[in-house]
Amino acid sequence: MKKKIFGIMCCMLMIMTILPVTGALNVQPSKNERETLQSTPASPGLIGIRFVARVHSVDDPNNLLGGGRKTKNKISGKYVYDSGIPDSDPDTTVGHYPFTSYSCRFEVYAGGLTFKNSPSNMDFSIWVYNNHFGDSDEFSVLSLNNLQLDNGMLVNIIQWDITDFNGTALDSDILPTTAPVLSEWELNSLLLIGKDPSDPAKTYGIQANVTKATKNIAIDGKGTEINKATPLIVPYSLHFLFQAFWERLFARLPQLFTILHHH
Repeated sequence: MKKKIFGIMCCMLMIMTILPVTGALNVQPSKNERETLQSTPASPGLIGIRFVARVHSVDDPNNLLGGGRKTKNKISGKYVYDSGIPDSDPDTTVGHYPFTSYSCRFEVYAGGLTFKNSPSNMDFSIWVYNNHFGDSDEFSVLSLNNLQLDNGMLVNIIQWDITDFNGTALDSDILPTTAPVLSEWELNSLLLIGKDPSDPAKTYGIQANVTKATKNIAIDGKGTEINKATPLIVPYSLHFLFQAFWERLFARLPQLFTILHHH
């Protein structure tokens, strides 16, 4: 009786072990399918680019930013845009893509302060110049109407501008749907410029160089990043490892698996 109960327990353990493994093997997408799913925005046309930058210079003689921004500090940010927006400039060497949806945004996080475009009165756009300035290519993410900082200071300009003087980084003025490959661009400048609302003569400026830019896994309808847990992918060889284990155990101790025998 004890052997029969033990055999039943082993059978249940075998089923619980093998089925999840084979199930994972059968339902998990292939590598190419996973990459496609991860690179496809949840909302059609909505794309998010995250970036990291290193501060190159800080001009804040009146300490409007509280002294927390220093050179060589790392800052981060993201811009979310709609790749379905048509080009508003008829010039074939200039692509101008203005965004009006609140889902689109341009944000930079620096020393506890958030520089962010205004979602209610947007002046946020991307400019794409293909051999427009001589032989140069230029890509610019620009917001000219922004929310005030938490300390009340105005933010006049949030801009990331990259330039390739050889004119090989871009093939057209079409809005890209991938993150810029930084090695293809020679000039790289992230600017944050603002002033004191009570005294416009008092200004500040931060200039940084973007060191990394990557495409978000997915963006929802509100323009925020979706964090998805990576599915557990069991190697195919592991399936045979479990199977071989139970086959050997069954061959050596058949009396333990009486439930599998026909009486």
